Amino acid sequence: LSLLASIIVCQGTFTNPEEGKFIYWKYDPLWYKTLVMEALRGMGQIFMITAPAMLTVKLLGGQEGALGIIQSSGNILLVIVFYGIARLTTPKHRIWIFFAGLGFFAIGSFCNALFFNAVGSLTFIACSVLASALIECSFSPVLMLVIDILSQKEKRNKFAYLLNNEIALYAGRF
Repeated sequence: LSLLASIIVCQGTFTNPEEGKFIYWKYDPLWYKTLVMEALRGMGQIFMITAPAMLTVKLLGGQEGALGIIQSSGNILLVIVFYGIARLTTPKHRIWIFFAGLGFFAIGSFCNALFFNAVGSLTFIACSVLASALIECSFSPVLMLVIDILSQKEKRNKFAYLLNNEIALYAGRF
């Protein structure tokens, strides 16, 4: 897959983005709200990444091979779900997709807390995979739209917002 992607990129006629300043200290108030949301998203992501791994290792007998199989299967399911959602929905569905993601995460957490065994752990992992797909599918287009609008409004490079966004995301993960 990486080799195929490399060939496609090498054969493409892509243009480099304009070079310019991309570190700024003052932004529109909307961007500061977006950064808070991104930091909160980072906090949620770190839990959704580490909790399934810890649960799998603890509740499934410490077999790290089982962890790899479960995560690989979950990622395959994630790709299929993400593709289907992106093809079947429109922007008016984003808030419902977001709430569905939160609902799956709550259901998985509830099952894990209720049973706290291998079945509860696997249910949590499955629900977590679906939740992450739904939340990312609803949140990412909104973030890109905010970046497009603010980069035009403030006449700045889009990479300034992307850099700032990644800093907020990693701050939340920390």
